[in-house]
Amino acid sequence: GPTTEVPVFVGRDPLARLFEPAYVIGGTLAVSTSGAVPGAPGIAWGGAVIFDRGDLRDGEAALLRDLRRTVSDDGTLSDHLDVRAVDRTREVSAGGSLRGSLERFVRFLTITRYHAPVATAFNVLLGVVLAALCLLAPVAGVALVTALADLAYARFGIRRATFLLAAPGVLLAPPLLAYALARRTFVWGGRRYRWRSMFDVAVEPV
Repeated sequence: GPTTEVPVFVGRDPLARLFEPAYVIGGTLAVSTSGAVPGAPGIAWGGAVIFDRGDLRDGEAALLRDLRRTVSDDGTLSDHLDVRAVDRTREVSAGGSLRGSLERFVRFLTITRYHAPVATAFNVLLGVVLAALCLLAPVAGVALVTALADLAYARFGIRRATFLLAAPGVLLAPPLLAYALARRTFVWGGRRYRWRSMFDVAVEPV
């Protein structure tokens, strides 16, 4: 049936490297475990997904219609497929500039905001709780988030020291999340997207 590989985002600038632990837990781990529980939706990562036209729940025409009027191929494919992840990762270069990494963060959060609002609310709440823990009980908080990141890295065979940036990333998460939720546009591929609702998108010049 439909299957997807699991992305591992490798940062190419300081901000993207700071985001790596969050992307491993919120991206790599999320895609890997999605669909494993009966009834739970799977996440199709558009960078490496394979399916047959017959796998589409509402048919090919419905998928093409939705792809043409929204932004996220990942989210749209996930809405049309019952997909399971294969236990294999694929490295993806992320960032290259601070501005580009910030725009990617805004885009990722906007995608989950429209396609997985409950998961987005949980992630925002979790980010605030972990940041508060690191501030109120620094030793325990930093040890916990670093250990969680280390376990996630080990699970996928990621040999990068960026798991040590988990605590700084957690402390920066609340203001970054607030910024991303407040943004009404993001830049991607040289174009500015104004994504008002799932199927209400305006593309503007940068």
